[in-house]
Amino acid sequence: MKIKQLIQVCYSLSDADTKKRELKALVKVSDKLKCKDLFVITSDEEGTEKIGLKTIKIIPFYKWLI
Repeated sequence: MKIKQLIQVCYSLSDADTKKRELKALVKVSDKLKCKDLFVITSDEEGTEKIGLKTIKIIPFYKWLI
């Protein structure tokens, strides 16, 4: 079975330590599972983060529901 998408859920990434912890965990799992489609769902934050060659999309929960 191939994993198509990884989703991490976090209320907020505004705290630098929380952001580092959540993104690092997502990248680590993506390496292990060989998955490139990475998301972090938050309460209201939006954007992208690039870590190495990986791009992580950050989207608010309400947009993810649509």
